[in-house]
Amino acid sequence: MEYKRREVKRGYWYYDEILKKGVAIIAINYDYWYEIDKADGFDVTDQHPVLNENGESFMIGWYDAEFKTIESYHDAGINLEDAIAKAEMILGQKIEWI
Repeated sequence: MEYKRREVKRGYWYYDEILKKGVAIIAINYDYWYEIDKADGFDVTDQHPVLNENGESFMIGWYDAEFKTIESYHDAGINLEDAIAKAEMILGQKIEWI
């Protein structure tokens, strides 16, 4: 399987209301946790990847303000609207989506 990713949405938020930070919603063509378990040698024969109708799930990518350095990722489920809401819920503030 070839793992693919594509950015579907990006925005900015402010750490401590001063430092501008970046965030992106990234579509991936695999279930992150399922693939981790499989790679770690866990028995996944009774499990199935959780993907949407397009065969994708979403991750939140936390970036520096210029989108040059990824600081971390966060699992965001299989629905774009839920991924956006989850990013804002994690931050406790609205994101300026561009």
